[in-house]
Amino acid sequence: MYKDIMTALDKDCNGYIDYTEFLVALVNKTKLLEEKNLKIAFNLFDTQKTGVITVDDLQGVFDMGGNKEHDLWE
Repeated sequence: MYKDIMTALDKDCNGYIDYTEFLVALVNKTKLLEEKNLKIAFNLFDTQKTGVITVDDLQGVFDMGGNKEHDLWE
């Protein structure tokens, strides 16, 4: 599933999504907003796999490995 997204977005097939490729994906809303892509995005935020996104899920997503300079929710 993640490989499908990478394949769709990595237009030059170098194994990376560069800024231009990222922007092209955002402009192509039809492809970006396909049900499977929305589910993948939701699941990335639903880190506890409960079917809902909690404050703790969001904190976990935005917490860069414990190297945060400040609490995003204060």
